[in-house]
Formats: sequence, structure tokens, C-alpha cells
Amino acid sequence: MTPEEYWKNFHLGEELSISGAFIYNGLKSFYQMQTLENVDEIFEFQYNLSIGLERLLKIAVILLEHDKDTNIEEFEESLITHNHLELVQRIIKHSSLSLSKPHNELLALLGKFYKSYRYNRFIASSVYDVRGEREVLIELLSKYLEVNIEASSIFATQNEDRYKTLERIDKYLSDPDTTELLVGYSHSFGRKLNYPSVPYVFGILCNSNRWHILNYYVLLALFSIGAFVLGTFVA
Repeated sequence: MTPEEYWKNFHLGEELSISGAFIYNGLKSFYQMQTLENVDEIFEFQYNLSIGLERLLKIAVILLEHDKDTNIEEFEESLITHNHLELVQRIIKHSSLSLSKPHNELLALLGKFYKSYRYNRFIASSVYDVRGEREVLIELLSKYLEVNIEASSIFATQNEDRYKTLERIDKYLSDPDTTELLVGYSHSFGRKLNYPSVPYVFGILCNSNRWHILNYYVLLALFSIGAFVLGTFVA
């Protein structure tokens, strides 16, 4: 095994685990937030997520761009950046990666956070800046979850389940531009569940354009059953 192969197979493998831990911790901290008022909690969420995604994107850039003809010093210097969208553009040159507008705006938010927002409170003039990590996050949630969150309200804005679970995920699994799948449906992790009617469910299941979602849950159920059966034999 060459040093290059060792680097890409083992060191970048370790880096993948590190980036995954940052992403997980960021999303976990967001889920555990009770309100959208505490800047320290929002800081923790954006800090972990920005680092995790940045490191994950850099892994992809290395695997896609680096080869035996690469000037390693120039290449390593090009990786010293906190611009998430710039890294995405480098990846797009070599792959079919396609991100929607919400994805790009989230990455832009994280890039700006890591470059400037995380240092703002060390600058005296920051007392005149009314836009920080909390305000831009609330703007993003309000815009793409189609909710009205008052950033300047005197009452604490609760971090509701609909913000945590991103209830429109089914829509993006099937078609980023459709709203059909979520009509009459609400989800909140076991509380206040409002299930769609039986005819509506069968109408969705009979639609061949939605079968890829059904196949996912069928395979998940089969793997769960298989794991249980295997566990009984091992025990």
C-alpha cells in the first residue's frame, strides 16, 4: 500500500468519523434546545454543524481532486478555507451533486457563522449589529418551514417539534417541488399525532411515483425482522 492509499483509506476514514461526530452533536444540540432564545445553544448548534460539514466536504474534495500529478503543497493550501459553498462548487465539477436553494442557504449561513458570527462578540462595534447567529437561523426556519417566528418577541420562542423534525422531509424524499404528500398530515414524535385517512394512505401507496418510499420502509422492516431472528439463534 502506498502512502497516498494509506492516507485516503485510513486517515480520511478517521476524519469521516470525526466529521460525523461534529454533525451528530450539532443536530443533537438543536433537537435538545427548548427555545430559540439562548444564543449559547444556537452557537453550539451552528459551531458543530459548520465544522462537521466543512470537514466532510473537504474529504470529498480530496478524493475527487487529488491524483499523482497534483501539486500537494498548493492543494493542501487550497483546503484552508471555511467557505462551504466554495467546497461544494469544487465537488460539483467532478460529480452530479445537486443542492436545492434551502441547502445552499444553510451552507452559506454556516460559512458566514464560522467566518464572522463566532467572533462578533470580541468586536466592540458588535453592539450596533442586530443580526447574529440567532436572527439568521430564525430567518432560515421561517422562510423554508413556512412559519412565522418573531425574532424580536419578548416571549421565548419555543423550539417546537415541527422545527426539530422538519416535517416536510417526506416531500423532499419524493419531489422537492410537490406539497401533495403532506396535505392533512402532521407529525410530532408521538405527541399530538394527526394521521391521514385510510383512503388517502392507499391513494399514496397506489401511486407508483411514491413506491421508492414504500420500498425503503419494507426493506427496513425486513432487516429488523432478520436481525431479531439472527439474535435469537446467537443467544
